[in-house]
This record gives sequence, structure tokens and C-alpha cells, in this order.
Amino acid sequence: MATEKDLIKQLFKIAENQQKIINKLAGFDVDPVPSLLPAPLDLTPDSPTKKEAAAILNALQPAVRAAVAALEVHPAMGANEVKVKFVQGKGTSAVFNAIQATVQDLQSKNVLGGQSYKIVQVN
Repeated sequence: MATEKDLIKQLFKIAENQQKIINKLAGFDVDPVPSLLPAPLDLTPDSPTKKEAAAILNALQPAVRAAVAALEVHPAMGANEVKVKFVQGKGTSAVFNAIQATVQDLQSKNVLGGQSYKIVQVN
């Protein structure tokens, strides 16, 4: 009587042969085994986009820009994140709202893509 390992080997050979027949009928000239494997996933996060961050910084009023220590735009699935780090003691709600208004204005002028942007304060 065949072991489970032998049965799996036989089933795999049958699947390979069936795939070869399918490929011949379809006119493909490829090795069937790689088509059985799933495609590898790229799990590295997207890097910040400097073009969008520069556009936002350039559009800010000088007083608001002086309160910003760093600003990065990170692509995300739903809404892009605008990560803002404020100069110590200058991160007021008025400055935050001014950044938000600037981002919305740039979106309406199509300077920033049609995606949504979420402003996030980082420390």
C-alpha cells in the first residue's frame, strides 16, 4: 500500500501533466510548475513623497512654515498621511488648521493628487 507521501507525489505529477496539456492546448510554451506558485508579495511600505511635501511647505504662510520642524507625506491605502512635527511650543491648533486649509486648497487646485489627505501630528 502506498504511503501518503507517495500519493502526494503521484497527485503532483498528475497535476503537472494536466497543466502541460492545458498549456499545449492554449499555445503556451512555459514551465507549468511556476504557474502553480503564488506571486510573491511586496511588503515594504511606500516611502514618503517629497514632491507633495515640498508643495505643501512652499504654499504655507511664512509664520506657519516657521512653526513646522518637519513635514512628510506618506502614501496610504485610504488617505495619504501628512505627518507634521512642530517646533517645540509652536504647534497650536491655529497652525494645524492652517496646514489643513493649505492642503485642501492645493487639492482643489489639483497641485496635490485627487486622493484625500489626513494631517497627523508626530512628536
